[in-house]
Amino acid sequence: MIHILSLKTLPSPETNDHQVRFIVDGEDWPGASSLGLDPREFFRQSALKTNGSLTVGRCDCGVIGCCDTTVDVIRTDVSVAWTDPTGLNLTFDRDAYDAEIDRAMTDTEWEDVNRTVERLAGEILVAHDLNGFHFQWASARIKSGILTLSYVMRDQQKLIELPWHGNSIATALEIVRQFRESRTNI
Repeated sequence: MIHILSLKTLPSPETNDHQVRFIVDGEDWPGASSLGLDPREFFRQSALKTNGSLTVGRCDCGVIGCCDTTVDVIRTDVSVAWTDPTGLNLTFDRDAYDAEIDRAMTDTEWEDVNRTVERLAGEILVAHDLNGFHFQWASARIKSGILTLSYVMRDQQKLIELPWHGNSIATALEIVRQFRESRTNI
C-alpha cells in the first residue's frame, strides 16, 4: 500500500522550539508517543534523501538521543519505505515523498521573528571561525532581547551574547554582520 506523507512544523512549548510532525494518510504519526524533531535538526539528516537510519521523534523530555523514534529508510527507483523492528512498513511514492521533503525544507511560514533571525544569522555565520572555534548555532529564544551564538572547538563551547531588541530582523542581521566583521578572537 502506498501512503501519502505530508510534513507540518508546529510549536513545541515543552521544549521551547518547534517540531516536524508527520501526517500519514491524514493522521498524525507516530501520534502523541513522541515529540517531533526541531526542523533545524530534522532536515540536517542525510537519510531524508538516502538509505539509512532516520530519527523521526524524540522523547517528551526533548533531548535527541533519549528514547528516539527511528525508522530505516529504504529507497528504490519508485518508492521510499520506512521500516522498524516492530514491523512498521510505510511505503511512499518516491517522487511525491521527495517533493514533500523539498517543500517542507524550504517552508519558513511557521517561523516567528526569533526563528527567522536564528536561521538568517546561521546563514551569515555558517563558515565563521573565531580563534579556532567554529560557529555552531544561533538562538534568540534563550534570553529575551539577546541573540546567543554558540561556537565550538572539540569539546569546548563558547557562547556569545549580542544585544538585540527582538523587533527588527534587519537590525538583528546588521548586528550579526558587524560582529562577523569585527571579531576574530573569542
